[in-house]
Amino acid sequence: MKMRMQHAILVLFVFLIYSCNTESLNNTVIIESKNAIEVENELMALVNNYRINNGLINLEYNSIAYKYANLHTDYMISKGTTNHDNFSSRASSFTSEVNAILVSENVAKSYEDAPTAFDGWMHSSTHKKAIEGDFTHSAVSVKTDADGVFYFTQLFYK
Repeated sequence: MKMRMQHAILVLFVFLIYSCNTESLNNTVIIESKNAIEVENELMALVNNYRINNGLINLEYNSIAYKYANLHTDYMISKGTTNHDNFSSRASSFTSEVNAILVSENVAKSYEDAPTAFDGWMHSSTHKKAIEGDFTHSAVSVKTDADGVFYFTQLFYK
């Protein structure tokens, strides 16, 4: 009986060693990290600070806008580039959920942090126009691809 118990323990030990494979963890793509969430919050704060300092209203965070921003950030990561693909369709779906009358978005890729992304947007007339637009709500999605490259989507609406 003691021999069978030792054999069972040995078999269980071998099973555990082979079942605890760390290779799958090394290949896992983490697309949302604490750092990315901090960048989201910082970028939203930078936009709102700019707006307030320029006599514009503070944009309220909206979870539905965040959902759509996240979906678009995921899409851009899957394509490996920034884009506004399917914006009309996305804006239409989004508008029906929040009764928006005006929707815009800013996107970016490869900036190392929130201040550099914000600076990049401020040096683009179309991105700056969205930041200064007549909007009431917003949300920022920031995620990284498998190589750690940041992708940004900010949705604005009124």
